[in-house]
Amino acid sequence: MKKLLTLFIVAIIATSCISDDITIKKADLKKIDPFESKIAPIKDGFKTLIKVGNDTICETTIEMPYLVEKDKTETISYIPITKTGYQNSGYAIHQFMAMFEDTRNGDNDYNDFVCFITVVDTIYGEWNSTLGRNILKDKLSVYVQPLALGAMKNFKFGIKFPNNEIWIATPNSVRADFFDSRQGFINVEYENWPITETYFRGGNISHIKKHITQEFEINTWNYYQQRINPFIVIGEGDTIYLAIYDHSLEQNNYNNVINSKGLPYGIALPKTAWLREKNNISQGYLNFNSWIFGGDNTLNLYNRDESKLVNESIIQSEILGNPQSLFSK
Repeated sequence: MKKLLTLFIVAIIATSCISDDITIKKADLKKIDPFESKIAPIKDGFKTLIKVGNDTICETTIEMPYLVEKDKTETISYIPITKTGYQNSGYAIHQFMAMFEDTRNGDNDYNDFVCFITVVDTIYGEWNSTLGRNILKDKLSVYVQPLALGAMKNFKFGIKFPNNEIWIATPNSVRADFFDSRQGFINVEYENWPITETYFRGGNISHIKKHITQEFEINTWNYYQQRINPFIVIGEGDTIYLAIYDHSLEQNNYNNVINSKGLPYGIALPKTAWLREKNNISQGYLNFNSWIFGGDNTLNLYNRDESKLVNESIIQSEILGNPQSLFSK
């Protein structure tokens, strides 16, 4: 008995020493930011047009910020202004898929709530003769398309804006307000073509939610200001944020972005397949851990195990790249 007690005490001391020496690696928010920040160049008498592929991401007559996905190359062209009275303004668009865990101790499948977010910055300049420069004012329009729900618990989704405005997109719950109170897991198993009637289709005006912020000032010396911070409320007074943009820490405590294991509560990615239920994201995207903790600068979306993922071809067909058009009719 004395020997057992001695071993037990030694074990406790050893465990204590180990826990003191272990330093948990933390995700580098700057590295997992999917965007690169740039300023649109301008020429007198011309409108600047910036595209990635066939998609216009910025159109402006004033110097303004825009975001481009890492590893993507934009093209910049200049178009003569032919109309008189062309506004001293511009717009920029960025889009991403938000993938959340629904708890502070999750299973790291990042499919508990998946949505596609489109952000449109509408910026105009007012000339300030005292300062000798434009005062830039911004108004954000945000569109959120629900895609999947791999959680049974109820939680709310919202966005915190740089002017401290907070939009709770689902005042009842994500399930009730985005998914029509449909029960069970939603869109987290493999779906074959043709799409069945049981598959949830959220790419319509009935399910996409839109919010327009109040107008607020920004400037090109602090152009992170127009970035948003999506979050979910998992309990009374308990909010966790998507790990998007390195500047998240300016508005949110690091512990509300990254969990005790060093992993983000939510990640932002381009349009891609999310995990089927009961799979860890590192099983689906094979360099996930080295992207989060190691030397890989990007998540390789092509180095993956398809058996762990939902059908990407359906995702690509279902996500609306221009949700603004639904609300302009």
